[in-house]
Amino acid sequence: MADMHESITARYERKIMDMQQSMRQEVEDNRRKISELQQKVASHEIAKEPHQAVVISHQDVRDAVLDIIKRDGGNSHVGVTIQNIDHELQGFTHSDIAEAVSYLSREGHIYSTIDENHWHYAC
Repeated sequence: MADMHESITARYERKIMDMQQSMRQEVEDNRRKISELQQKVASHEIAKEPHQAVVISHQDVRDAVLDIIKRDGGNSHVGVTIQNIDHELQGFTHSDIAEAVSYLSREGHIYSTIDENHWHYAC
């Protein structure tokens, strides 16, 4: 019986480690995307035709916000502040970030901790 329990425990531990690795990869991919988007925003890069500006979608902002909350939210039981997210994502407007936080909260990806300015990843 003990051997079976150890086997089940080992399988779950492997599964958890695989999930953690997958999440680390996803965070790293999102960091790269954030960096690319911030560079585009900072340089005001436009397409070859002058009337076609670079479009940053709501999903891009949501991904960037979620990545920061995933990365930094685990460091504190109070979570990440909106001000920290604003500071880190200087290329995005505060209203875009607030909309992303609202959306992510409604969808159950994040939750507020001590007040509506502190957010944590829901796992």
